Amino acid sequence: MTGATGATGATGATGATGATGATGATGASFDAAGGGGGAIVRPVGVSPALEKVASPPEDWWRGNLWPPGKLDPADPAPPWPDAAQKPFRRRAWSPVHYATFVLGEFVNATVAGQKWDGFQADLGTVPTGSALDDEMQELLDLVEYRPGVIGEAQAQAGLFIDYFCGVMSFNACSCPATFDMLTVALTVGHFQAMHYKALFNRARPSHHSANLLPPIDPPGHPSFPSGHATQAYLVAHSLGAVMPAEASGALGRMADRIARNREVVGVHYRSDSEAGRTLALKSFPLLMACPSFAALIPLAQAEW
Repeated sequence: MTGATGATGATGATGATGATGATGATGASFDAAGGGGGAIVRPVGVSPALEKVASPPEDWWRGNLWPPGKLDPADPAPPWPDAAQKPFRRRAWSPVHYATFVLGEFVNATVAGQKWDGFQADLGTVPTGSALDDEMQELLDLVEYRPGVIGEAQAQAGLFIDYFCGVMSFNACSCPATFDMLTVALTVGHFQAMHYKALFNRARPSHHSANLLPPIDPPGHPSFPSGHATQAYLVAHSLGAVMPAEASGALGRMADRIARNREVVGVHYRSDSEAGRTLALKSFPLLMACPSFAALIPLAQAEW
C-alpha cells in the first residue's frame, strides 16, 4: 500500500503506506507537495561579490558565505533586522504532517457510540475452505489480464494519489484544501488498515500458491483488509464531499479500479478488497467528526 509518511514522504504512511502514508507514501509525490521535509537540498557555498574592492584596488572578487559580509562602508549589509515573531502559518504545514495531526482527532472521535477500533465484526471473517478455493481460482483466472494492467498497477503500488488528482485535474497548488483532505484520508486509511490487518493476520495469496507469481512484491504486512482498497475508498468518500457532483461516479470507479488491480497482480483476494471498502465506509463518519477535517470541507468546496 502506499507510504502516509512518504505519511511521511514519510507518508513512506505506506510508507500512509509505503500515510498513510499513510503514501510508500513514500515519498516522491508527498515530498513534491512539501510533505517529506527532505526533497529540497539548498547548498550554500562561497559566492563572489559583484564588484572588486576599488580602494586599495584588488584584482579578485571577495567571496562570501551567507549571510554575506560587509564589503564596503556604503554596503547595507547584514545583519538585517529579524521579522516580528508570529504563529506558524496554517498553509505552511505540509499536507502529510497536518494529516498526522488530524489522525489524533480521529482516534478520539465517536459517532453513535462507535470508535475507530470497533469495526472487526463489520469486516466479516476471512474465507476458508471452498470459499477460499473459489477466491484463489479467481486470482488464477485473472493472471491473463496482467499485461493490460501491469503498468498501471505498478504505478499504483506506491502512492496512487495522482490517479485521483487526474480525475478532475487538481494538485496541491491548485486546490490545497482538497489536497489536504485527500492526504488526511490516505493517512487515516493506512492507520485503519494496519490495525485490522494485525487483528485478522491473513497471509498473502502468493504465500499459499506458487502458481500466482505476483509481478510485484507483496507488501510486508497481512492481506486482510486491503490497505489500497481502504485508502482508495476513503479518498473517494472524502473527495466526493467537496468535488462537483459530476465527479462522484468517477471517484468510486477509480477506487474500484485501484482495488481490482491489486487482485489482478495477485497480492490481494477479492474479500480483502471488499473488507477495505467496508472499513472505509465505516471510518468515514468518524473522519467527518474530526473538527480539523470538517474545517477543511468549506475551504475545499470553495476551490471547486
